[in-house]
Amino acid sequence: MGGTSTIPSTEPDLVMGRRRLAVRIVILGAFLLFVLLGLLGLFGVKAGHAQSTASNGVHVELTYPRIARPALAIPFAIHITNLDHVKSDTVVRVRSSYLAMFDDNGMSPQPADETDDGEWTTWVFDTPPSGVLDVSLDTRVEPGVQWKRNGAVVVRTDDSQTRIDFRTWIAP
Repeated sequence: MGGTSTIPSTEPDLVMGRRRLAVRIVILGAFLLFVLLGLLGLFGVKAGHAQSTASNGVHVELTYPRIARPALAIPFAIHITNLDHVKSDTVVRVRSSYLAMFDDNGMSPQPADETDDGEWTTWVFDTPPSGVLDVSLDTRVEPGVQWKRNGAVVVRTDDSQTRIDFRTWIAP
């Protein structure tokens, strides 16, 4: 007797089962990687540090959020030293589009004057006799902000200035 078998073939089910298993393993691996990265703290706030010195010796150190997440508090501070020989006010300029990503809760110390021309936010501080000026912002990233933001800080004293460019990545 030759003919056809009435027993269903199991080969397509084996191939389909292996594909489903492979898809489950890939999805499970992606979830595991996401959890491990979270446990290592890679999705939290990470501070960045940059510094520059002007031609007149005024030294600027910037602490900024290198990696941040929406709705979390972030570090943003400008530490300016060697001001004891400066005769003019200390002018600090920050790119306005960068500051727009923050929900600003306060600034210390308060500037003597503040302006914003749409491109730069400018703060004018009385130069302290101690020669050190620490400017810090109490801020958090706005909830709707995503991706990256480029920032710049310019500090000008007397006839000299220095600039620091930096980038902040906003994680989801």
